[in-house]
Amino acid sequence: MCPTQTLGEVRRRRTYLKAGMLLLAFLACYSCKEKPKNTADVYTYIKPQYTLVRLTETKDSLSFKLDDSTYNIIRSFNTFVQDGNEYISFYDQRSQSISIYDFKSSVIKKRLSLKSCLGVPSFYKTTVYSRSFDSIFVTNRTMLYLLDSAGIIKKRIEFIKEQRAWAVFENITPPIFKDNLLYVGVRPYVNETSFKALKKWKVLYAFDIANDKKKLYYHLPELYQTEIYGERFLDYSYCYNHHGNFVVSFWADTSIHESNLSDCHHAYYGKSKYQNDDIRPASKEQILNDEGSRLYYTADSYGPIYFDPASRR
Repeated sequence: MCPTQTLGEVRRRRTYLKAGMLLLAFLACYSCKEKPKNTADVYTYIKPQYTLVRLTETKDSLSFKLDDSTYNIIRSFNTFVQDGNEYISFYDQRSQSISIYDFKSSVIKKRLSLKSCLGVPSFYKTTVYSRSFDSIFVTNRTMLYLLDSAGIIKKRIEFIKEQRAWAVFENITPPIFKDNLLYVGVRPYVNETSFKALKKWKVLYAFDIANDKKKLYYHLPELYQTEIYGERFLDYSYCYNHHGNFVVSFWADTSIHESNLSDCHHAYYGKSKYQNDDIRPASKEQILNDEGSRLYYTADSYGPIYFDPASRR
């Protein structure tokens, strides 16, 4: 038989119970927010192999003659195939122009001035990717543009302002077209001494061009969320493998990360024999005293990662 309780005692017990439930709910939500969403589920050791790749110098050389209005400050270039012909596209920063050449004959086929196309006052950090003559993607600090060969803007999508995430077309972070989405790398532009900012930062954009939507994916690895390495070590590279997954290399991380950006997150580690010392984190004071560059150049950092479709590795 339960002991007799007064109405006040019952009310107090209910109040304590509700408070406890609210506290547990808050802690659960807090822990979910704090935990990185793409922390690797499995870490696998792979012994590095050093004889599978060789660079061989050849006698072949390519030359593309610039016109009188184009300089040689090339910030973006890529090749594409259209109607069975191969082309190469260059973006010249100084003239703010795109030049597209026939790859075999080196004859220029199209020149496009971004000054007249976009009508923006600044081309700071502009990058370009030409998918075809009528699908030319351009990014600057604020927006992604889609142009045709006449310079007409077919689409424009503004970047997410909260993170100050700038999409960037580079050969080490190539654009990936998958499921009607365009995936693009994000330029590292985050408070390098703030763990709160580092935990929130994501490195990959997904653009839904048809529906004018965008979304950010993929957090920094766990080591970047617990230690400070500085701006230069925040750089990264990725490729896209035959499994349909992104494979990412971060400059301070000995692991290679593979993810489908949903429910598959794996890391493969194997320290290179050419890495003499561990890549040590920096202190906040060192970064604030502008020692980040020195620490980067005197350390053994990792670099770009590429996928060979012929050998599937």
